[in-house]
This record gives sequence, C-alpha cells and structure tokens, in this order.
Amino acid sequence: MDDHNNSGLKVPDSKDHPLPWKPPPTRWILRIPLILTWIRIALIPLFVFIFYLPIANSGIVCLSIFALASFSDYLDGYLARKWNCTSSFGSFLDPVADKLLVTIALILLSSHRGGILLPICTSIIVSREILISAWREWMTALGKRESVS
Repeated sequence: MDDHNNSGLKVPDSKDHPLPWKPPPTRWILRIPLILTWIRIALIPLFVFIFYLPIANSGIVCLSIFALASFSDYLDGYLARKWNCTSSFGSFLDPVADKLLVTIALILLSSHRGGILLPICTSIIVSREILISAWREWMTALGKRESVS
C-alpha cells in the first residue's frame, strides 16, 4: 500500500498497528478526522447566530453546540491517531479550529454582563488556552510534540 495518497494523508499499513484489526477499507474514511475539524469550524457561525437569538433557551443551545464541537475535537484526534491518518494540514487546522471556537465564545461572553460569573468564566477559558499553548510549546522544545496530540 502507498505511504501517502494525493491528499497528503498517511495511509496506514496493517503492520503499523499493534492491535489485531485492519485499518478502514476505503480512503474516504481516512478523511473523517479532517471533516470533523471542518464541521467544528462551520459550527462557529451557527453558535454566534443562536447566541444572539432573542429566545429563552439560546444559552443552553449554545452550550450544546460548544459541547458538540468540543467532543468533535476529541473524536477527530482519537480517530486520526487510531487510524494513523494524520496530515500536516490537519495538524495545522485542528488547533486553529480550537482557538477560533474558544476565542469566539470568549468574545460573546465578554459582550454580555454577567456579574461575578463573567470574570470567572472568562478567566477559566483564557487560562485553559494559555496553559494548553504553553504545554504544546514546552513539549515541542523537548522533542515530544507527538505526545501532546
């Protein structure tokens, strides 16, 4: 089997896997992690639109969209590692999608008054982003960037 296909994805070979299972049978399945990343980016305008809707449950709907996007972040990373179908573009796009989603959520939270809850939520979000970015940089400096994925 080829090591790479036209999209730059590394096509897994059954000998590369320690588990007794075979990789997905078709190449389009190998694109699922990247598709999930694009879906996460596509959810951002929906998130913003619903945030500003004058309905009673818009906050709960926004929380659900954010939770779904967060789960898709976990799932695309899990599948990319399990199927050994990472790409340099996907490795670039995944943290960009994460930062976009979190930054937009932060901007939306900051645009509304929330008493003491707003500074606490904002502090948690900003702290998480700084800690994750610092951790990735530190692991890269140690030559262990792959262990952060």
